[in-house]
Amino acid sequence: MKTYPDACSHLLEQFYMDDYIGGAHNLDAAAHIASNLRDVLLSAGMELRKWSSSCMQFIADIPPSDRETSDQLFFGERGAIKTLGMWWQPQPDVFRFRIKLNEIPETSTKREILSMIARIFDPLGWLSPMVVYLKIFMKRLWSTGIGWDDPIPQGLPADWNAFRNGSDDLSEVSICRWMQLVDDSNVELHVFADSSKLAYGAVVYMRVIDNQDNIHISLVASKTRIAPFKAMLSIPRLELCAALLAAQLVERKIIGEPL
Repeated sequence: MKTYPDACSHLLEQFYMDDYIGGAHNLDAAAHIASNLRDVLLSAGMELRKWSSSCMQFIADIPPSDRETSDQLFFGERGAIKTLGMWWQPQPDVFRFRIKLNEIPETSTKREILSMIARIFDPLGWLSPMVVYLKIFMKRLWSTGIGWDDPIPQGLPADWNAFRNGSDDLSEVSICRWMQLVDDSNVELHVFADSSKLAYGAVVYMRVIDNQDNIHISLVASKTRIAPFKAMLSIPRLELCAALLAAQLVERKIIGEPL
């Protein structure tokens, strides 16, 4: 840790399994971090490979054999890389989504629907407006008491087909990776929470004022939960639940705990 203090902090804080996702404010700092990370891991017999970056100058200094290559054609162009279960396009440096709910037949069972919903990997809640409707739909499905391999009861297929047919539109959603944070930025977190009789949720936005007084707003994270099955809670009590969820969401994002 004394020899590579910066690399050690990145190893502890910015690795998930065997994937490193980090960044720097300038090219020199990024190259320094990358060099130290390679040296530290290589000393333990582990070689960092499949490098990718939104900065072409950074990639130019990486040996071609150590670069990530992607020939997959998604979202109308090439270059999308799957990282931590999500798709990232280094150019123009955005996260994208590729969810195919319409792969399930219209005459689906509870098992098939739950299996497909479980494939939606959205750790930061960027797709919460859609996911919360799927949660509510699953609650309705559970309340019918049908078995795992029974067809959806009459009346519910129309709602499910609406979700299925609209899932392709999620490929149009993009989330900027960089939140415009630079040195000496003024950063504010703005949190909103609300509830209905079916569900409640919270969302965190980051407001950044850079050193030229430009203002940038970015979606950081959100979280939703459906109203309890048994207890019939009032709207004010559910709004208190939403406020608690908002406080927990902010605290976890500040101290870096998983959601």
